[in-house]
Amino acid sequence: MNIARFVSLSTRISLLSLLTSVLSTGVIAEESSVDTAASAAPVATQSQYSCSLQGLTRRVVIDYPAANGDAVVADGQAIEPAKVPCDVNYYKDSEAPDQVTTLWSAQNLEGYCEQKASEFVSKLQSWGWSCE
Repeated sequence: MNIARFVSLSTRISLLSLLTSVLSTGVIAEESSVDTAASAAPVATQSQYSCSLQGLTRRVVIDYPAANGDAVVADGQAIEPAKVPCDVNYYKDSEAPDQVTTLWSAQNLEGYCEQKASEFVSKLQSWGWSCE
């Protein structure tokens, strides 16, 4: 199922404008700009995507700076680490191996980074990138 089919045209245009702005100016969108209509749609919980096109590699990674990656145990039950704060980081491994661009960040809104990463990967796929 292609997630991009469910994203409205206005959302696609907004994402394209935002992506163009981020890539040209380095301005980072904050969590308050989340589209409430799009947030109702299910979002993949994958924390890293690897995309390729014509020998180039791009990665979209959700980083959780406050979490150490290990589950916390409380009252004998494992609790997942916090999902905020988070950053959606973009790597152009082939062209700029040591460079990272933070596309989005969230301090309080759980699910924001996962949603934005999923939407961005859908956009890459619409441009012909193969992502997993």
